[in-house]
Amino acid sequence: MRFALVLLLALGAIGLAEDDRRMQPDHAPTPFTAEEIRAGCPSGRVSVFRVETEASPDPTDQSFVFKANTPTGASFHIVQRSLDGEEQMRTPLGTKTWEEFRRHASYPAASTTIKKGTLDTNLGKLEGMTYLVKTKGPKGEMVTRAEFATRIPGPPVRFIEKRDGKRIYSMILVRHRDGNEAALIEQMGKGRTKPESDEHVKTRTDKYFKQDKDGDGFVREYGERITSSMAMNPSIQRQFKRIDVTRDGRHSRAEVEHYYRHDNSIFAVYRAIAGEDDKLDRKTFVAKSGITDPKAAARAFAWFDRDADGNVTTLEFRTVWADWTFPIP
Repeated sequence: MRFALVLLLALGAIGLAEDDRRMQPDHAPTPFTAEEIRAGCPSGRVSVFRVETEASPDPTDQSFVFKANTPTGASFHIVQRSLDGEEQMRTPLGTKTWEEFRRHASYPAASTTIKKGTLDTNLGKLEGMTYLVKTKGPKGEMVTRAEFATRIPGPPVRFIEKRDGKRIYSMILVRHRDGNEAALIEQMGKGRTKPESDEHVKTRTDKYFKQDKDGDGFVREYGERITSSMAMNPSIQRQFKRIDVTRDGRHSRAEVEHYYRHDNSIFAVYRAIAGEDDKLDRKTFVAKSGITDPKAAARAFAWFDRDADGNVTTLEFRTVWADWTFPIP
């Protein structure tokens, strides 16, 4: 399964000599060591990828789930779902060693170009590396682009294959959990959150779904939620993206209910930390977030600071909080 192989991609450690990061002499260095991959893939980590293939007209969401993390390797499985959430396939992949995970990103040096820089991802701006691999075969020229985020060791956050310029496969990270988010949310929200009542949520959601013109159970971004007269309104566009946790360009009833139940409460938490400022800096976040471990607070701040400008806005805070609290099936 190509998806399984792609997900095994992981790079070797930054900071080592290049020769020490090569798995074989004629291959390019890999920017994460096996130990770094292990540290970044704890039991409970879930990464959800939007996958499109030349052979299938319909994209799918494929979740890569780590179940056990040992000094030598990990067991994991893949769950494939339609964008409507229907489970299509569940594939146990057994146990792989950390070196096996790393090996799948060992590319021939002669055909590989590596560029360091900032990656624009669904999780915000992340520092990392882009691998561009060009090869020629009997079916034409193959170009593989794999983008790896330093903060997320393991699978690439974006992987695209093209044959003679035509995209034949893509796998793009849309959601990610490393297993610690629930504890962080609990600490930040303690004594500060008050979710809305079931009656309030139902009333607001029913009203919202009057925009579902075709009755398919989803409100789409353009043509339903955002009409031509609203398309240039930044606040409407920001709200749509904040509700669209699964990032498929439409709102499910579950997403809208989640928004109306929690958004005011999330805003209250932000105000409790930031005061009346609309920008929350790292020092204030670490001191007032409620997260007891300063190192964990600093790591959380980095996730909330989606544009990596050193401040967390209300939009960034509400977006990340919603993503961390909306269930991954």
